[in-house]
Amino acid sequence: SLGVVGSGGVVVPTLRRGEGGVGRVLLSLGEAFVAGVEVDWGRVVPEAVRVDLPTYPFQHEHYWLKTTPSGVTTDRGDHALLGAPVELPGSGGVVLTGTVSLAGLPWLAAHTVGDTVVLPGTALLDLALKAGDDVGLDHVDALTLHEPLTVPARAAVHLRVEIGAPGDDARRPLSIHARRADTPAGAPWRCHASGTLAVGVPSPGVDLTVWPPPAATGEPAADGVARWRRDGEVFAEVRLPDRQRAEADQFGLHPVLLDAALRAVDDPADAPSRLAELRGVTLRAVGATVLRVHRAASGQVTVADATGSPVATIAAVTTRPCPTGEVRTASAAAQDGLFRVEWVPVSTPATPPSPPTMVVVGADPLRARAGLMSADTYAEAYPDLAALTAAVEAGAARPDVILLSDTDPAPSAGSPWETSRLVTLRPDPTVAAPRRRGRAGTTGTAAVPATAVPATAVPATAVPATAVPATAVPADAVPADAVPAGATPAHGDTVVVDGVKASWRALMTALALAEPHLVVRRGTVLTPRLARVTVPVDDATPPDVTGPVLVTGGASAARGATVAFLRGCGIEAGDGSGDAATTVVRLDHPDATATSATPTVALLRERPAGDLSPDELVLVEAACRVGGSLVVAAGAGAWSRSPDAPALLRSLAPAGTRRTARAVADAPAGLKQRLVLAPEGDRDQILLELVRRNVAAVLGLASAETVERDRRFRDAGFDSLSALTVRNLISTETDLRLAPTVVFDHSTPDALVRHLRQELLGY
Repeated sequence: SLGVVGSGGVVVPTLRRGEGGVGRVLLSLGEAFVAGVEVDWGRVVPEAVRVDLPTYPFQHEHYWLKTTPSGVTTDRGDHALLGAPVELPGSGGVVLTGTVSLAGLPWLAAHTVGDTVVLPGTALLDLALKAGDDVGLDHVDALTLHEPLTVPARAAVHLRVEIGAPGDDARRPLSIHARRADTPAGAPWRCHASGTLAVGVPSPGVDLTVWPPPAATGEPAADGVARWRRDGEVFAEVRLPDRQRAEADQFGLHPVLLDAALRAVDDPADAPSRLAELRGVTLRAVGATVLRVHRAASGQVTVADATGSPVATIAAVTTRPCPTGEVRTASAAAQDGLFRVEWVPVSTPATPPSPPTMVVVGADPLRARAGLMSADTYAEAYPDLAALTAAVEAGAARPDVILLSDTDPAPSAGSPWETSRLVTLRPDPTVAAPRRRGRAGTTGTAAVPATAVPATAVPATAVPATAVPATAVPADAVPADAVPAGATPAHGDTVVVDGVKASWRALMTALALAEPHLVVRRGTVLTPRLARVTVPVDDATPPDVTGPVLVTGGASAARGATVAFLRGCGIEAGDGSGDAATTVVRLDHPDATATSATPTVALLRERPAGDLSPDELVLVEAACRVGGSLVVAAGAGAWSRSPDAPALLRSLAPAGTRRTARAVADAPAGLKQRLVLAPEGDRDQILLELVRRNVAAVLGLASAETVERDRRFRDAGFDSLSALTVRNLISTETDLRLAPTVVFDHSTPDALVRHLRQELLGY
């Protein structure tokens, strides 16, 4: 062999199992060439062309994006959690900001109470020490820890450390707040610690250079920690795990290491505990990975490094129990995901818009046509939809708005008026039966908030009176039994009107609003919105929650079990097979009974129905304890920013962002401009090509021409997700704010083309 003869040659096989032919031979030649064998490549591959190699070595740079949770930032300076300080002009204060997440600090996953991740109190102390360093104060005189700071699995938590202006004694107040990155706009910052910074006073502590401590009795090592005791004193030695050693210099004193040190010299406890207060803390050295710890009988703690040199002193440490209930309520409070439904006045434009053309269809028990006429708005009346269809086919103008008043069936595809806006009118339940017959439009009648689901699927008592607090609307608030059990399902948008003249006049303004559900009462326009509910953080035992129980029809309540719905808010209930956005949750509360006091929880979610997420579960538990009719919306912050979010969430969304202006010369011709310049006969074809192209893209069809112009979208295989995707694509191209259900409202490509033409060109 080559080894025996001492040759430096190389063996290159040209045939292996499963490998052969010209390709294998060329690969072998390449291996031989790399090993130093001369190969006449001009004869081997005569058609090949030589190219020059780069004059520098390959850099091996990686360009894959590193994913981080929502809200995580990486500009942290020399500290793992906080960035550079910012002085606040005028106040003399200083603020530091940062983020914490499981992605940034994976070791947090091991610091749990129950199944909830909690930031250790030693991390809050390190934030305080870092803040003190930045303002020239090296001593934490006192730090009181408040509610636990929980860290979610998939979102970051924003941190804010505020330092107040110095007092006459140079001491400065300190507070540490946090807020989840996925909370809605305007969510409150929660205070997790407060204290005072000062100039440190030298405190020698205990000399720990002699180790193990002399005359001390050793204890069996537990959890890898060595302990000794001597006359009421406790000694211990702890080490930072190897996985965290690389980040030791990113903290003053690594929270994992200090937490282990304090627990090592603390009295053993049967239940989880957490830091409650620290006094007289001075940090003398940074970057430690091994600690010697001493706790005196007085409670003072001395910390030294592996050589016995001082690292920190703590005058007093106070702990308190940390029950699971407290941590779970803290997690619920941090989410800012618990709400009540309130009806609030809507801002209306100062200048009323041009009135749309309207017709009233149905038996009209509200006397809507007479009311509109009394408000100087003309409206034709038709007994049913068939009569309206016949009139339009005979040449009558297609109305902008169709007011449906006690009529059925639902609109069908292909009708000549399907591009019109449908509005179901309901009588106001706070108004008694007709008091007297007088002038048109002044008769008192009854109505309901708009409903988003068929009445047969939702009981009349689905929303107790507590869902509409008296402070949100006039004293005669919308009652719970607003929808009779046999009420006609609503079509399109819905408006509740009390029948007075001022309300009929206000209806014109209300219809100009992009609100699917409105109440017009005494000339005031109201709409449903979510109002925050404060979650108390305490150590109460959380109730048992099982679920989900899905809505399939009428609802019934057994002991401690209540189905939950949202009525009149544009939120549907269902089994997840369609566009349902709520899941009904069964609540088993030890103190609950089958009465109106039983907690009623509507679970509002963007994804289809399914098991409760950990975040949803703690919110439902909190809702059970708060009581009343509540809405749980985990992660509503991110959802509220979506253009497809229900109108109910608009109170949680931030102010709209401004688009980027473009130079006219650089801007491509818009669709509307193309349509205006095109011959009238070509306009529908342009829109049809747009619809077909996007439908084909979503359905994965080979060609847009395969999309049949008169075939219903549902028959072509559309579900809720694909319909919404097409809507988003068309909205982007047309710059129109289309309804999320536009694909099903206008159920064929031709019908959708007519709707787009009406929206873009007005005919």
